[in-house]
Order: sequence, then C-alpha cells, then structure tokens
Amino acid sequence: MSRTKGLNSDQRHERDEYITPAWCVERFLEKYQLSDDAQFVLDPCASRGELLRTVKRLLPHIWVAGVEINPDCMPDLEKEIGRASCRERV
Repeated sequence: MSRTKGLNSDQRHERDEYITPAWCVERFLEKYQLSDDAQFVLDPCASRGELLRTVKRLLPHIWVAGVEINPDCMPDLEKEIGRASCRERV
C-alpha cells in the first residue's frame, strides 16, 4: 500500500493514511471467505471507512465497525458506517 499523504515515500507524517483499495478487499474475501456464522467485521484502523464500505457492499448481512485515531476522519467514517459503529481512539 502507498501512503496517501506526503511528497516523498521516506517522509512520515503524524496522520499518514494507508487506504486498502476495494480490489484488494474483494480479492481477499474471494480467497478467504468468512464462515457462515460470521456476524461482524472490525477494522481497527478504519480511516474514512473505505475497507468497511467494500465489506458492506459484498456482504450486506455482516455488521461492520471501525476504530480510528485521526479525528479528521470521523465524520466520513460515521457517515459510512453509522455513529454507533465507530469509535475514536484517544
């Protein structure tokens, strides 16, 4: 994955983002299917909810939840998965 912020790959920023592309989530779920009794998916580094959006699209019966440290991402994450399903890590 590539960093979405920063001009040079060797630069680190306090709030770097590493977004998992939808195609990667799709291939993962094709290869490693969730068991029939799976009820939820938790993304511990949810950013703006990109990974969870793809899970919801492919597996609409699965409840998704996310945790994110960057408060700037929270409005988008809440819009994507619902306020009750996301938490800001402090």
